[in-house]
Amino acid sequence: MRIARFWVKDEGEAPDPAGRPWHLGVHGWSDTSVADAARVARERLDAALAEVRAGRPLLGGYYPRLPLREETLRELVVDGETVALVTRNRDAAHVLNTERVLVADIDAEPPAAPARRGRWSRLLGRAEAPSADPADDPRTHALVRVQAWATAHPDLGVRAYVTAGLRVLVTGTDAAPASQEARDVLVGLDSDPVYIELCRQHETYRARLTAKPWRAGLGSIRINWPFDGGADDRAIQRYDEGVAAYAAADLLSTHGPVPDPGSAEARIIALHDELSGVGTGRPLA
Repeated sequence: MRIARFWVKDEGEAPDPAGRPWHLGVHGWSDTSVADAARVARERLDAALAEVRAGRPLLGGYYPRLPLREETLRELVVDGETVALVTRNRDAAHVLNTERVLVADIDAEPPAAPARRGRWSRLLGRAEAPSADPADDPRTHALVRVQAWATAHPDLGVRAYVTAGLRVLVTGTDAAPASQEARDVLVGLDSDPVYIELCRQHETYRARLTAKPWRAGLGSIRINWPFDGGADDRAIQRYDEGVAAYAAADLLSTHGPVPDPGSAEARIIALHDELSGVGTGRPLA
């Protein structure tokens, strides 16, 4: 997983060939220490300032070329190995990151948002008020494809979840996120192409565990790690309080073999289900 634990921001100024001043802020990262992250930040800043002085264009952005710049909230360790991390993304949402359970993100969001459970009440085994015909929901067609894929791969465990779209967790495959095998599985499940590329770039599968802020009526929230001060802290508090009444996913169906209890795969699934609100009955967002 290309997720660095330590981040430091460094800033500096330099004139371009026309004498115009440029002020730059650059992040450095490390898995070992803050001091090492500061060293990387200084080296990257010096290189960027040299480009400014020479009049050469700067490469903008950090995503997806650099490691994910996200706060680590939780670490799942099994037999001395880190098998999953929970991080907070730039929307303040909690995200599961893992190499050990394949996660497919399927973009099948219905036109109306947030997701309405009534469309899926029969699949979820709940009696709810009548809603739009599930046959008109893109997720219905996506689920049919997932079930057909699972039938064609009986040696793999397949868990389908309803989200704003559809999410699939696959166990029993050792496909690394950046591998061609993983790409074949993700394409076979009709996963979102942007998500497939991010899996390759960051060498991790990802699953959002908490609501997107705008689906919970909070509007747009943007935070930047490492946090500079109170604004980010206030945004996070508003987000955490605002999404507590929502779930991010609910289980629709399971196929194939189940991971051994206590195995890394089983514990990752348990963590995913707990933190994304599976089975709680809360509305999806």
